[in-house]
Amino acid sequence: MTVQDLLRKINEKRYSVVAIRHLCEDEDYCVGDICRNSFQYDLEYDNSSYYTNPVELNGTCGYAIFDICDLEEDEVEKAKEQLIDGLKKSADYRGKPVIIAGYRYEYGWDEEEVVIPYAEVIATSIEGIM
Repeated sequence: MTVQDLLRKINEKRYSVVAIRHLCEDEDYCVGDICRNSFQYDLEYDNSSYYTNPVELNGTCGYAIFDICDLEEDEVEKAKEQLIDGLKKSADYRGKPVIIAGYRYEYGWDEEEVVIPYAEVIATSIEGIM
């Protein structure tokens, strides 16, 4: 998938939010899959409550790339810059990065983190679109 293909998909589906999701070890998705919900962070154990006392969120967490939703198909360079910037800023998260999108979101605990209900995987290989 090229960046232009990604922008076309975002525009055709009229997503209101796009984010980079770093997958957990037991997650594996294809384009079009809906991600499972994320879990609240357990501060006491310094890791996801998925592994301790599970508290499920109302969607899937990801690092928001808000401005990409406003770009046209021919604004490939701006989109690349936003994706690279998002990857750099979300580098503290572990796991394979994928791009997810949705129509609603709420803010998460971390800066630029969003929780997207019924988040759809729109790209599974960041390297492939760069």
